[in-house]
Amino acid sequence: YYINRATVTGLTPETQYLYRVGNEEAVSPSYEYSTPAFSDSFRFTAIGDAQIGKPVEEVDNQKTNWKRVLNKIKYHFPDTSFLVSLGDQINDYDDMEQYNAFMNQPALYSLSLAPLKGNHEIGGSQFSEHYTFPNLSGYGTCDDEGDGDYWFTRGSALFLVLDVMDPDKMDEHKEFIAAAVEANPDARWRILFSHYSPYNGYEEYLENAQTIRPYYLDFTSAYDIDLVMCGHDHAYVRTYFIQEDGSFQEYDSPAVDPEGTMYLTLSSSTGSIYRRPTDQAETAVSKKRDTPEVTDVQVTPDSLTVSTYNAKTWELTDSFEIQKTVQ
Repeated sequence: YYINRATVTGLTPETQYLYRVGNEEAVSPSYEYSTPAFSDSFRFTAIGDAQIGKPVEEVDNQKTNWKRVLNKIKYHFPDTSFLVSLGDQINDYDDMEQYNAFMNQPALYSLSLAPLKGNHEIGGSQFSEHYTFPNLSGYGTCDDEGDGDYWFTRGSALFLVLDVMDPDKMDEHKEFIAAAVEANPDARWRILFSHYSPYNGYEEYLENAQTIRPYYLDFTSAYDIDLVMCGHDHAYVRTYFIQEDGSFQEYDSPAVDPEGTMYLTLSSSTGSIYRRPTDQAETAVSKKRDTPEVTDVQVTPDSLTVSTYNAKTWELTDSFEIQKTVQ
């Protein structure tokens, strides 16, 4: 495959653009991309592991399911600013058929995508060759210098994307967060994305969660992280608000100026596999799902509202609002 990257500057907010890609041999059809509004109020969309290729004989069905989910996102959230995919986009790190099934989707041609590296993408440079990351740091690199932690902003929010695949580099993430926060001192909200969750529910992953938990308790409290969104579990878990010492505090929605950080682990977005979580003391919601899910996050200067939907029926399955009155 070929690796091509282009940087576009000077775009105007709320404007529709047409683009094509090609070379001397062929040119693609024209695709549309609409730039989001330049506003402190916006929404973004999050999905858990697509993991196309698990099992391998289901690639075609998973590609179709993924297409349906993306079309639902475009239909219900036409104004979404971007889509974050919380890792394990594919099952086998070097399988081009799986990459094609995930990426060769018409809806993605008009969506900004923020992908995370998952454990199924460890093994080579394919992950970093297929995606481009803004403000890429040298922290948390795994297979090559093209992956690692990165950050970006939208409106009043700072988004911190961690590459947590190398267990020997967990202490680097605090340095990355410190640098990103220093570069964006006026961010009203700080939202962190991580493939692994320190507060998951699937029993086989609990040991890893407990191993990495002290790192998260340290940097989320040190830098006032409001929300951590994770994948990996293939089950849905929402925690109470976790304090620096690992204790937790319960709040009803809307939670006004809550102390601590809320963790949200998303289930599968394609139906590749669903797992049953075990109940943990820190979890407010812990559910096994049997259909793909999509999470909508609405951000304003004073509120953060997380709503998760059944991607088949579009039934609301969970929602929680955080309000911030302090400056």
